[in-house]
Amino acid sequence: MTDLYIEYFLLTYLCVAFLTYYIIPDYGDIIREKLVLVTNGMSNIVAFPFNIDDINDIVEEKENEKEIKEEKKEEKKEVKFEDKYKEQFCKMSSEPLPFTSEELELIKIKTNEFIKKYNEHLNNEIVLVKQRLEENDYDNNDQEFTEANDKEKLEELLEEQGLPAEHTFLKAEEEAKKEVLNDRLKRLKNCYVFEKTPLGNVAMCYNLAKDSFEYYSDNTLPYRFLEPIGRKYVLTFKCKNIFVDMDEELKAAEKRADEKQKEEEAKKLKEEEDKKNNKQKRSVFAKLKEYNAVSTSSKAATVGAKTNNIKMPANIQANLKELTAEPEKLLLKEKSNHYTCQGKFANMKILQPISRKLVDKKYAMTFADFKALKKATVN
Repeated sequence: MTDLYIEYFLLTYLCVAFLTYYIIPDYGDIIREKLVLVTNGMSNIVAFPFNIDDINDIVEEKENEKEIKEEKKEEKKEVKFEDKYKEQFCKMSSEPLPFTSEELELIKIKTNEFIKKYNEHLNNEIVLVKQRLEENDYDNNDQEFTEANDKEKLEELLEEQGLPAEHTFLKAEEEAKKEVLNDRLKRLKNCYVFEKTPLGNVAMCYNLAKDSFEYYSDNTLPYRFLEPIGRKYVLTFKCKNIFVDMDEELKAAEKRADEKQKEEEAKKLKEEEDKKNNKQKRSVFAKLKEYNAVSTSSKAATVGAKTNNIKMPANIQANLKELTAEPEKLLLKEKSNHYTCQGKFANMKILQPISRKLVDKKYAMTFADFKALKKATVN
């Protein structure tokens, strides 16, 4: 009986070894844990067999663990500070946030105001043009106001007046939406983001009046470190339209430079062809030699004789090579982000001062209002 137990033990051990080293490496320890060995001396060793399904489950668990580890490694890969927030910025939509209920009410009010102003302005323009045409008093020197121009302008104004009300409403609504969005951007002056850079901490906001990102920092920061903070700002406050994507601008600049180069090459080829086709005719008049004048070749020879004896130092020659080298292609960007340093963190005012005119109406009162109020109280 003991011989059978020993044989069974040896067979089980061989199976485990075979599976460990040939079929499913690195899973031998787990399989051994699945085998329940009951030992009662060397003579009583019982090994319970294991199922194939258990092995498949173990393999799947290990593969999942490996995938999770690989994902964590990818996440741990260090990204350069200059490239920070680039992926999120590219994925972000350029459309502004939806309007709030308060903003929608404000849009309705402003739309009606714009329609009223637009109709008044249009009617005033028509009256002025008709008045000039009736009086027919035009100055010949004034090219802007002529009878022909006024007639053409009157036709355009009347045509514009005859457009349906929907056209005027849509135009006024667009203007109202622009103004509300503009008010949103004005409020960004009081919205800050904080970021830790390789050169210290930075606090940044956006000033619409200056069309610039303003920041506070105890150290001077290069442009390449300010760009990621600008990207973080627009990601935080959902205002992608205020930020210029420099990668796109560089691509556009390269395209313009290539097009300009092609145009210049085509122009040169055309000039060369024109020179070949239009050969200069020889002049009928003879050119007389100047015997008394010193020839340019002799001058060059004398100058060369003087200068050839002087040897230029090696360090100056090396610098001259750099100066005479062809300059690299410069890319001019039409747009770029502007950053203004407002000083150190000590200069930063977190709490904005509130005007007393908003709190107390007496501070907003004019002298005329004061007199009117005094008269009312007396009466």
